Amino acid sequence: MSKHSLIFLFFLTITNFCHAQLVQSVRYEIPLSKEDHSYYQIESLQENGLILHRRINGIEEDQMEFIRLDTAFQELWKGYLTYENP
Repeated sequence: MSKHSLIFLFFLTITNFCHAQLVQSVRYEIPLSKEDHSYYQIESLQENGLILHRRINGIEEDQMEFIRLDTAFQELWKGYLTYENP
């Protein structure tokens, strides 16, 4: 075998052990209904995690929903802020 053939076989063998995609270790899912038309905005808190927020339209009052996640996608807290429609 030539030197080039051995190098080719070496790299071919190595690629069998490599993964083409990252393995997703954790994720955070929020169930949404078909009637739910508000989407979450995501803000980075750098090393302190993420804030997810969205506006929920009501008949007399609107709400802002806030969800704070740590860097491991664990929910730290969830809350709502109510305000009147203009």
